[in-house]
Amino acid sequence: EASAELTMRAERDPLTGVANRAVFDDRLADAAARGQRVALCLIDIDHFKAVNDTHGHDVGDEVLRRVAGRLQESARRGDLVARVGGEEFAWLMPATALEDAVRAAERARMLIAGTMLEPVRGVTVSLGISAAEPGHWDAMDLFCTRPSGPGATGWSASPAEPQGSPSAGLRHPPERRCPRPPMRGGGGCGTVDGVPDGQGVPR
Repeated sequence: EASAELTMRAERDPLTGVANRAVFDDRLADAAARGQRVALCLIDIDHFKAVNDTHGHDVGDEVLRRVAGRLQESARRGDLVARVGGEEFAWLMPATALEDAVRAAERARMLIAGTMLEPVRGVTVSLGISAAEPGHWDAMDLFCTRPSGPGATGWSASPAEPQGSPSAGLRHPPERRCPRPPMRGGGGCGTVDGVPDGQGVPR
């Protein structure tokens, strides 16, 4: 029992309770080795430094916990939510197509946006979503898709996913950024402020 508790502590981010970066790296490496279909959503809390500077680190810590909690609520069994940086989270979705990942991530984004936390007026996140398909697994591109601005969602299609597939009528031009080590494997990419009403379906 003590050993199991120590293992759990070693695998968890102590502030938010979600998985830590080491666990995320292991799960991603395992998916790559198996060539599994997987979607990845990268989450940045918008203006987080301003929250810390204005309201203090205690409030900033509570924002991190609230966002982590909302992501956990949105994840399915078998998904992995991890804190991978100061205000950055990763949500790994095994056996998930890009279209379904975009819709799931949009629901999570709206859930977070509806979270009230005094004295912060509102908490928003920016999302970057990409997917790898069996036979087209090259992890670099999973880290290359970033949103165009605060509160936005960016997506990137792999060669097996036709560009435009996540949502009809995307309103923004394609955009690609690679602030992290590039991971290849993508085809088209685009950004969207939200999946239009009526398009959300359960994964």
